[in-house]
Amino acid sequence: GEFGMSGFQERMLRKGHMIASVSLFLFLTVDYNVIFLGRVLVAAGKADWVWPLRVPFNGLVGMAMACYFRAHRMDPGHVPAPWKDFVMSSGQRLLIAAPREEWQPAKATMCRRCALPRPERAHHCSMCGLCILRYDHHCPWIDNCVGFYNHKFFLLAMGYGCLASLFSLLTVLPVLYEVLLAAGGALGNARSVGDVVAAGCVWEKEAVSPYVLVAFYMLCCLGFLLCTMLAWLVSIHLPLAWSNTTTVEGNYDNMENPFDLGSRMKNLTQIFGEPGVDWVLPTRPFRPVCDGVAFPPGGALRPPLSPSLPMDCLLPVSSPPPLELPPSWAGPLGVR
Repeated sequence: GEFGMSGFQERMLRKGHMIASVSLFLFLTVDYNVIFLGRVLVAAGKADWVWPLRVPFNGLVGMAMACYFRAHRMDPGHVPAPWKDFVMSSGQRLLIAAPREEWQPAKATMCRRCALPRPERAHHCSMCGLCILRYDHHCPWIDNCVGFYNHKFFLLAMGYGCLASLFSLLTVLPVLYEVLLAAGGALGNARSVGDVVAAGCVWEKEAVSPYVLVAFYMLCCLGFLLCTMLAWLVSIHLPLAWSNTTTVEGNYDNMENPFDLGSRMKNLTQIFGEPGVDWVLPTRPFRPVCDGVAFPPGGALRPPLSPSLPMDCLLPVSSPPPLELPPSWAGPLGVR
């Protein structure tokens, strides 16, 4: 029983960030639809605006939630089984480099924890206990790693969530101005703490009670909080994405980014696939440009894997009977 409780507590701690983020967004959605659109906006004499605001807001929330749960549920990029066959069939033609905290283009590396070779840009997640393709980071808010397969959904969830909270904030501002204007007038006549508290609820119109106004204030504060937090996250992760850099790689300085394809659009295709309508949809890329194992070279600074590398950082792999090598992997990794 004691072990079971400990396991339950550990699971709840891991789910805590996710539960908190989903709960906040659900509260924002209910508060906006029920309190603002259903009560406050109608009382302000703007009933004609209810549905023109309800449709886009809930559309943004729906897209944000769809992308969020896809990012949570999807395999972020476990090293595929064919990679093991490729490693074994390559034998000593594929030199495995020891992992370093620096750019290692065109090199497979040996994971110290898994004790297995892994593709370039793959890293070990200590939370999940696995190596993840094009590993970015482990995100507690989605309770999953962000890797090659779900990076698109992670970015879209943040983007749509930021737009939804910004939309809610901008559309409540005109009514909030009226409410605060009425409260400001009442504050001028306040003579006690009770009068100050009551001043915030003087904007009482039909079907609007002080409790509704308190919920309206909470909506404004939550919209501002979520918009600020998500905009901050977008400002961090979007520049990394359009420079074709992961959070881990953002700290590397041994050379210029060898995966930079020269333009923001081309770099984004590494995550979103070829440009198309699917860029904004909660679906896998319709036309992916890479498979997460091998990546197109970004410039002259990206070297081919060569036996001239220092031998203390190379670990040869035993050579079983040869198999056909996937050409999309063999070339970038220097296997001939």
